Amino acid sequence: VAASGDGEVVAVTDRTASTHRGAVYVFRRSSGTHPTTPTQTITGSHERSATNAVSVDADGTTLAIGQSGWHPTNRAQSGAKDGQVTVYTWNGSSYASSAVLTLPRTGKGFGLQVGINTAGTRIMVNESAYDGGVDGQVYIYDGSGSTWSLTQTIGMVTSTWYLGHAMMSSDGSTVAVVETSALSSATGNGQLA
Repeated sequence: VAASGDGEVVAVTDRTASTHRGAVYVFRRSSGTHPTTPTQTITGSHERSATNAVSVDADGTTLAIGQSGWHPTNRAQSGAKDGQVTVYTWNGSSYASSAVLTLPRTGKGFGLQVGINTAGTRIMVNESAYDGGVDGQVYIYDGSGSTWSLTQTIGMVTSTWYLGHAMMSSDGSTVAVVETSALSSATGNGQLA
């Protein structure tokens, strides 16, 4: 779930909708009240693309939607997934796709988490598996509309740990990344990088 800073837009993900394409249900306030049904439904690009992350900028004009299960040809339930993030821009009546962010590597689950700053000019993307399943990285993109550039990559401090959660501050100046060991669920180990 994500909401614009002014509360005018609420976006909710449903990872399993439409044969696991996933969907984002957008509720945009009109005449002072939020609707009880979505004003727009944005579905994943193909079966099993797993739309699992969404972020909204402060005024609700830009959405970043992560699909960590997206792959150009592998539609099977198992196997490596590349992932992608699609940027949507409000055009006055609906959200339209304006850019797609991907990585040149394959099978890494890019788009597991996304964050967008209040101005809608910086997007953070969490990748679930770097170098074959361990590690992970966070990517920072700067831009707007259809033009986005990768400006920073944040890697793990401990290369044998897993990337946990990542979060970006509302102004986009700080990113917190949590690393966890393979045993973290049993022992509570972990660190903030």
